[in-house]
Formats: sequence, C-alpha cells, structure tokens
Amino acid sequence: MNRKLKTEEIVRLSPEEFAAADKIPLVVVLDDVRSLHNVGSVFRTADAYRVERIVLCGITATPPNAEIHKTALGAEFTVEWQYAADAVAAVSALKAAGYVVLAVEQAEGSVSMDDFVPEHFGGAATVVNGKPFKLRPHQAKAVIRATTQPLMLAHEVGTGKTYTLISTAMEMRRLGTARKPMIVVQNATVGQFVASAKALYPNAKILTLEDADSNADGRRNFYAKIRYNDWDMIIVPQSVFERIPDSEERQIRFVDEKIEEKM
Repeated sequence: MNRKLKTEEIVRLSPEEFAAADKIPLVVVLDDVRSLHNVGSVFRTADAYRVERIVLCGITATPPNAEIHKTALGAEFTVEWQYAADAVAAVSALKAAGYVVLAVEQAEGSVSMDDFVPEHFGGAATVVNGKPFKLRPHQAKAVIRATTQPLMLAHEVGTGKTYTLISTAMEMRRLGTARKPMIVVQNATVGQFVASAKALYPNAKILTLEDADSNADGRRNFYAKIRYNDWDMIIVPQSVFERIPDSEERQIRFVDEKIEEKM
C-alpha cells in the first residue's frame, strides 16, 4: 500500500501565490451549514480547485475558527471568502453579475451528479474574422462535456467538430484543467485546423510544426518547444504524434493496468 503523504509534503501554493494564480470563475455559496468540519472541507476543496471565492451565509460559521481549521488545513487563509447574512440576496447579486446559478442538494426531483450536464457555456469566441460568432447548441454542450469527462464526438461531417475541439482546448486551458492542450489531427488537415484556431482565438499562443521540423532534429526541437514553453494549444499531425516516444516504464504500467482490469 502506498504511504499517505503528510500535510507538509503536499505541494500547495502559498497564500501570496494563490492570490496571484488564475481562478476558476466559480463562487460557492454556503447557506446555514451547521457543521464546522463541512465548512472547512469546502475551503479545502476550493483551495484544491482554485475556486474564485466562497460566500458564507446565515448561521454558517466563519474563520478564524479552530474547528474549521481542522479540516480546512490552512485553506481558509488562501481562499477568498465573505459573509452575507441573506443567501437569497447574495445569490441574486451574483446572478445580476452574470453568474449562472446551480443548486446542490439532496432532494426529491434532483438530478444525479453523474447525469448532470451543464447547459451554459460562455467561454467561446464571439467574433471570427471580424464577424459575430456563436457556437451552435450541440457544439456548446459538447465543449462542456469534454471539459468534465472523456467522450467521443460522433458528429457528422459539417457539424463543426473543428470549432468544438478548439473551443474545448481553450476552455480547459482557461479552467486550468489542462496546462498545454494538444490536439492531434490528420496530416492533410493541419493547416486548415491551425487557421481555424487562429481565427477563433487570434491572441492565443498556438504551436504547430514548421517545415524545418519535418526531420529528426526538427522533431526533437519541436518536443523541446512543447516542454520548455507555455502554450495555449499545441496542434500536431497524427504521424508526428505517433513518433513521440514513451518510457518503457509507462508502457509496462499501462499493460499491467489493462491486465488487472481483465482479471
């Protein structure tokens, strides 16, 4: 059995680093939460996911509090929080500011978290080549699903898979769920795909192969660019992706995991 890490062994951002880091545009509202340990656990989860802030309402206790600290483990010092006496007023203010309101509760008629798929996605490009642009409903839903779970886009030709994949990569980058999203495309469509990405997100840092990267030395330089630079998106042809070496250790681990699944 693997050894459990001690709290001091977990690599966490300092309060100063956390304040400067990009956050998920998510505000958690806690209303009348009696358990101080539950409040602390929400702080700890918000710290892990870099949530924008927490709003504590009603009888919900606030830091500093020794019982909250027991489960927050210092997250109450990193995650921004505020107190609001009236939860309804707090939620109304967030809604007026443009936030989409979702309620999480165990109640009759509620939707299981496993079945829930958000219908709102506001992170897509709105202008392409100087003209207004908006993803179609099926594209926006696909982006949401792709940022939360593995999936296959069984969309027909002409339904906009290119824009869907590009928007998904940029949304994962924005949310911090992917550091350097890589999209692997057919060799013949690389140029078209890159052009579409630049049209959707003109200011994005996009890396793709140049003519000089076609030989062995060029590919090594390309891999170095991926590793040592910060990219919003990396677009590679399938033939190059297949040449990226994988460690023997990782291949053995993959095979062992597949065997374990079948046992």
